[in-house]
Amino acid sequence: MSAREELSGLLDRWLQLSQDEGAAIEAANWARVAEIQAAKARLQPLITQQKSQFSGTNPFTVQVGRLLSLEARNAELLATQIRLAVTERAALDQSQQNLRRLRHSYVQRHGTPALSCYS
Repeated sequence: MSAREELSGLLDRWLQLSQDEGAAIEAANWARVAEIQAAKARLQPLITQQKSQFSGTNPFTVQVGRLLSLEARNAELLATQIRLAVTERAALDQSQQNLRRLRHSYVQRHGTPALSCYS
């Protein structure tokens, strides 16, 4: 296999991992996202090593462009998931505060419940 074919195959593998990563982000499957990022980390030095054999012109401009746009899309998906998590966290914090206020309204000054339940 030529160096060009090998690098093309590595870039194709990165593309597949990036597509899988996007699906995992959309599904909020963070364990899978971590697995994919680990696989990318293992792939990166191989790409760098193969890329060093191509000085000057880059015959992989189209593939790299696709990868960059897919990585940007994944970053947007991740930003959306973060916004959703922050919004959910704020709602949970508000619920907790409301429950504390409600509990406080049923407790008398000395800590004795104002209401009792008899069963």
